[in-house]
Order: sequence, then structure tokens, then C-alpha cells
Amino acid sequence: DGTVAGEVSYWIPVIRYLPLDRSEWRRKWYWWLHPYSRPSPGDDDLACQVAKMVLFDFLINNPDRFSGFNTMGNRGFKRLFFMDNTMSFGRSFKGHRVTRRYLGRVRKFSRSMIQAIMRLDERAIRKMVHDSRDAPWPILTDQEMNALLGRRDVLIEHVVRTVAQYGWPKTMVYP
Repeated sequence: DGTVAGEVSYWIPVIRYLPLDRSEWRRKWYWWLHPYSRPSPGDDDLACQVAKMVLFDFLINNPDRFSGFNTMGNRGFKRLFFMDNTMSFGRSFKGHRVTRRYLGRVRKFSRSMIQAIMRLDERAIRKMVHDSRDAPWPILTDQEMNALLGRRDVLIEHVVRTVAQYGWPKTMVYP
């Protein structure tokens, strides 16, 4: 009937590899996201973006973020692009072991992101992905949806435990 399955990607005219997956950078962002660290003002915005990316990857169950050359940013490394999510939405309620490991490293959070995650429910998610009865297959299967909601709960538990351990002022540091 002339229908072609495909996807649309936002074109980024200038993109550079930001080696967050390399040991030197990994040590940096681990430190940035520790409750007792004080990143330099120039690093604080990138630290917030890394924290958001790790939480996002946990929610969508994307285990290959730091597997090599898939942490990309703009020319001045002021903006991190959350891309290369092709391994996402596995059916694990607790998340892939890799995403759980990185989630455990994040102990500073964006208040607005955590609030948005706490509001996530099946209806909100279906609305976001524009699940349509006309699609030739579901955007998310029922199993994938249930697993996503399970990971949301695990993530919220991690945040609650982290805040209880280190306190609100040390953990809820990003807008």
C-alpha cells in the first residue's frame, strides 16, 4: 500500500564525542555526582546532564550508554545529547545490571526530573509515545510498559534512600 516503516531523528549539525566512558572522565563524573563533591562551576551543568542521562538510561533500560563512542555533545561540551538508545526497553523490572550500576553512582539529582518521574504512570507514558491504534505494532508492549513502571519504582526507591542517607541539600542540588 506504499507504507514504509522508519524513524525520524533530529539532525545535529555539529556533534563531538565526549569521552565520558573513558576512565579519566568516568572518575570525574563519578566524583561530580557524589553528595560531598563540589564540581567547579564550569562542570556543574555537565554533571547535571550526566545525572539526567543516567537516570533516563535506567528508566528506558539502555545498557550500552558507556560502551564506547556513544556519549556525544556539542562543540563546547555544554550540551550532552541522549542518543543511541537502540538497545532500550528490555523487559527487566529492575533494569539491566549495567544500568543499575550506573544508577548507583548518581547521588545528586534534578528536582524537576525526579518530580516528572514520580508523575509517570501508564496513561502519561502512552500519551508521550503517542501510542496509536493505527500503528502496525505497539510502541511499547504491555510487558515493556510494566517493566518501565517497575524501573520507575526502583529509581524512586534509589532516590529516597539516597536522600535519607545524605540529606536533601546534598542530593537535590539541580533544578
